Amino acid sequence: MRVVFLALWACLCASPLVASQASLSVGISSIDFRVDSATLRETLLALPVPQSPTWRALLHYQNNHSSIPKQSQKSTFFLHKKGHKNPRLEYIATINSLINAIDSSGLKANGNEREFACLYPARLQLIELYLQNLVASSTTNALAYKQALQAILAYGQSTLCKGLQEFLALVPIDEIWLEFAAESDIYPGSSMGHIYLRLLGESQQDIDTEAGDIKIVRKKGDIQEYGMSYYAILSEFFNPLDYIRAMFGSLTGYYALTPYSNLSTEYLENQSRVLYRFKLESTFSQRELFRLHLWELKDRQIHYAFITHNCTDGIAQILSVLDSSYGFKKFKPFITPATYIKRLDSTGQIATQEWLAPPHKQKFINRFGVNDILHSYPNSKLTLDYEQGNLLSFYLAPIYSAITNADSSYKEHIESRLFAIEGKIALDSSLTTRQERAFLSQIELLHLYSLADFYRTHTLSKLISVRLESNLYQYEASNAFGAFINRQTRLFPTIESGLGFSAYARYLTFFALPFLGYRYEVIHNPYIAMRLGVIARLPRVKAIVESSLYYDILGNNRGYDSRLRGFLGINLYTSKHFALDVFVDSSVYWNLLPNTRIIYETQHLWQTKAGISLHF
Repeated sequence: MRVVFLALWACLCASPLVASQASLSVGISSIDFRVDSATLRETLLALPVPQSPTWRALLHYQNNHSSIPKQSQKSTFFLHKKGHKNPRLEYIATINSLINAIDSSGLKANGNEREFACLYPARLQLIELYLQNLVASSTTNALAYKQALQAILAYGQSTLCKGLQEFLALVPIDEIWLEFAAESDIYPGSSMGHIYLRLLGESQQDIDTEAGDIKIVRKKGDIQEYGMSYYAILSEFFNPLDYIRAMFGSLTGYYALTPYSNLSTEYLENQSRVLYRFKLESTFSQRELFRLHLWELKDRQIHYAFITHNCTDGIAQILSVLDSSYGFKKFKPFITPATYIKRLDSTGQIATQEWLAPPHKQKFINRFGVNDILHSYPNSKLTLDYEQGNLLSFYLAPIYSAITNADSSYKEHIESRLFAIEGKIALDSSLTTRQERAFLSQIELLHLYSLADFYRTHTLSKLISVRLESNLYQYEASNAFGAFINRQTRLFPTIESGLGFSAYARYLTFFALPFLGYRYEVIHNPYIAMRLGVIARLPRVKAIVESSLYYDILGNNRGYDSRLRGFLGINLYTSKHFALDVFVDSSVYWNLLPNTRIIYETQHLWQTKAGISLHF
């Protein structure tokens, strides 16, 4: 699974590159390597490096703890056993290792890849930058800082790190672009999209070498493109446990540096995703530190959790090496790629924007335009409403996008929820023994729904839904349900999956989606269903009319076999961080087909609710 590293991080280069540390020797006309180790240690420990955001970024700190595992036989990134949670102790261990390396540099043969300068070049450069600034500022200790800088520069220039030099020659970085592979209507499981980096640079020398069976030829002046992604390490074959482990944060992740064409081909051509490109602001010195840190991440295992440390967190952490403003503080446990991009745009970190469309979506985009992700709704939702039957209900979806959003920034209808919960409070003055004052009515585990314009994209609409939900009516006894809407926590599994057709015409979308399903409550019931409808999308307004028909193989155990629904949502307020909608949602339910397995006191029900939706 980690072959992606080998093509770049294990390659051999014909001609070495001058170590980047040499470019930092401005103002140092002659090098005096003679400095007392104790004095050097005292000088370096006095630097404010461990308090700096850049030092924490190099250690991948998040919430006062690193995402890189603590020191062990398998994880050697940290030099101190508590370095993963104490940046000061890690800095002290770094200085001790550096001084030991300087003291013994004359006793070791050049080219030792386990040398400190070869393993931690970004840490070394950060220390040099601090010393440089202090020397230039002519402080009272300028002489001590100058001597320390001279000693470190001499050590760096006397240490030949062949692997590092070859890597720097192969991976020039003049521009850093953030790319967002949007949700795919071919793969609804793409959910919130994927974020990664596109690195561009001009080769500074001719290269003719081999890495295993790969021939690498570069000409001076050639533009090199690489992709930098953060992935989870998954099983070689499909394993449902990977999904569970990702949700609970027990997976291992890694940074992958690959030729950019690999990523663009996969997302643009194979998965038919729209690619959004954002050029990031950066200086030469920032990019050099960033480049050295990429080398430090070689073969490093990093914590991965879909909610708390996903691709967005991984990319934001590595970009924080450029500047702390690329990081973020969460007020939710997670952040989606679109939310992160909007944050960078609001803080002026994005210099240029552009997008690329896959061939099969070009006709659709030419007709309706591309999705405006910078003005899309935030990806969490809280709904409060009053429901007919004297019920107050709430709905919370932490990671969310929905067709019901009164949001005109998305031109296609895509819906995804990885977890959602719905609960209700009965406002009745009195309840029966089976009824509850507060109860849960639904828990969604996975909901993926896309309505693709078949005429212009030749793509089918799709539905995947796994949830626990209650029957429409109040359970009474055995196989009997009453005439009133359910008022108790009585949740049973429902699974649905289907493929269908949709057509877009100006502001309207027509769809027909047949699907198969299974539900257990009292009996095991497989069923066949059809959903037909039309969606009207106007600026700040969304209207939906749809009908669902069910044919139950063993018996209707959901409370209805036909449903006609009407929905109207209106947007009242939108910003980059919040959106507020008001809505009315009304449904009529019928039991039209004979049912001998389940008994219902009533055969129809009209249910209406109205409320507000807060997107945050």
